[in-house]
Amino acid sequence: EVDVVTTVAVEDLAIPLAEDGLKAMDALHVASAIEAGAECFLTTDKQILRKMKSDKRIQVLDPVDFIRKTEAVDE
Repeated sequence: EVDVVTTVAVEDLAIPLAEDGLKAMDALHVASAIEAGAECFLTTDKQILRKMKSDKRIQVLDPVDFIRKTEAVDE
């Protein structure tokens, strides 16, 4: 078992993410990134990519897609 210290704000963000189908730890991970103000969350987890696709608070991308997007901006 892993014990992770969270904040009420992160838990408040994570609960609906978990209710929408993310695993509890994944929901906490994404919620932490949202709470920290991250613009982008990188993962290869297909479930997270699929569930977070339409979320407007944070852009969730596969690392390869992130590199492609970054390279396109640099051109």
